[in-house]
Amino acid sequence: MTEPDSFTVTVPSRLRLGRRMYPLNLNLYRNAHYIVKAKLKDLFAETVRHLLPPVRYDIIEIRYDVYFGSSRRQDVMNVGAVIDKFFEDCLVSNGVIPDDNSYHVIDTHFRYAGVSKNNPHVDITVTADRRAYG
Repeated sequence: MTEPDSFTVTVPSRLRLGRRMYPLNLNLYRNAHYIVKAKLKDLFAETVRHLLPPVRYDIIEIRYDVYFGSSRRQDVMNVGAVIDKFFEDCLVSNGVIPDDNSYHVIDTHFRYAGVSKNNPHVDITVTADRRAYG
């Protein structure tokens, strides 16, 4: 049986740690205590691990569709940078790709996809680059 050429997962763009809700963005990542950052990364990995299909790719492209929690002006890459780092690390630790360097992740796209007031999230589509398979 052949593996699918792509899959899509939906991940949260904020996580609850204790009593506080933390947005996954560069503002938080720059200012948060290193223990908080490590716990958020572990919580993200645990959340995503259950969403990943049992596939293995050598070369991939990733598209991030970012849904904000309000219609206020926001920076897509502020959220995208942290989600991308956490997600690519999850792909490696779960064996989907061998490494998250430029040999294996050859293209990454980020786009504003809309507003989801009650559920800000990011839809992530991973597509295998079949040129790697001959």
